[in-house]
Amino acid sequence: MADLPQEQKTHFLFHWMANGFDVELGVLIRKSCLERDGWEAGVRAFESQGDWDQFPDYVASGTIPQGIPIETYALLATEGFDAGPQCRQLELEGRDRQVSCLPLIDAGGRDIGRLVVSLDTTDRRDALVRIVLLVALACLAGGVLVVFVSRFYAGRLSRRLRDAT
Repeated sequence: MADLPQEQKTHFLFHWMANGFDVELGVLIRKSCLERDGWEAGVRAFESQGDWDQFPDYVASGTIPQGIPIETYALLATEGFDAGPQCRQLELEGRDRQVSCLPLIDAGGRDIGRLVVSLDTTDRRDALVRIVLLVALACLAGGVLVVFVSRFYAGRLSRRLRDAT
């Protein structure tokens, strides 16, 4: 990998992280930090999709998985793109996602964009709901059992007291 160009290393690293950690990664880069012709050439070189005119102030990287909905980017652009690190729980396309947005800083210290990390938490939420439901049912069953056992022993005790008198 040492002989690959930096762009290919970055592309490889993003896909490795996305697959290894089961997250979706994306990059938002400020247009003021790019040259349009160079960016479009890069998109063509990686056979990626990207639209320079899609958003007014930034571009979404064409090397990201398609799992991050474009609404996520639009939301980040309109709600605090210039803020520091952010983490939000969003519901998009019927799925719950935890979306983190971290600043990208170049070697000169300029803020050039954001790294977007999206984790689909729907399955985890559903599993938690099932566990809570099972615990609630177990507690209910335990309560019913306690009531039944208490009534059973109370009935036996009552019969013994009646028989003793």
